[in-house]
Amino acid sequence: MIYPEIEKSFRVERYTGPIEVRPKEKYYALPFPTWLFITRPEQVARHERFIEEKLAKINMSHGWKGNPLAVTSFSERLLSATREPGVYLLEGLEYGELGILDGHHRHEVAMRNNSFVVAQLFPMDTPQLILQTWDGTGTPLTKEEVRTVLLDPELYFPPRSTRFGIVEENGNIDGLPAFQPHVTLPFSPI
Repeated sequence: MIYPEIEKSFRVERYTGPIEVRPKEKYYALPFPTWLFITRPEQVARHERFIEEKLAKINMSHGWKGNPLAVTSFSERLLSATREPGVYLLEGLEYGELGILDGHHRHEVAMRNNSFVVAQLFPMDTPQLILQTWDGTGTPLTKEEVRTVLLDPELYFPPRSTRFGIVEENGNIDGLPAFQPHVTLPFSPI
């Protein structure tokens, strides 16, 4: 399904403008290279609802500052167009080509502000990428369940249904924000 507001030709280009990317220590421990995407929020699917009260605490009036959204992709055309790691501008995606793993609240604020988002790709097929529950109890959802919801714009899980993490070489598990750089992009490049 293509939404009318994003119905335009698919376009991927390397971003060469000003951007500050400050990696955190665990950023270098990721089991895959880093891709950053700059795009419109309506081009990114979400699998969870958000908590309205949390939105007021997020300030995006000066561009993007902080962790990128953690996203995954099942799109062969997107993954083929971005074979080399780097920073890319994306336009004309279909719903579900990029899907949020973490960052639903920042995504919603960007939607309401008619802003842009910066997203970091976490390949869903990476064995070290795991699903947990927020409180550590119960059975986590599966990657396949999340994929199904990301591909259907009518489906959502309740807030805080999933917590993605990375299993490090030493067996420790940490949430995705520990592996994400701090990104500053003060203006909209799109």
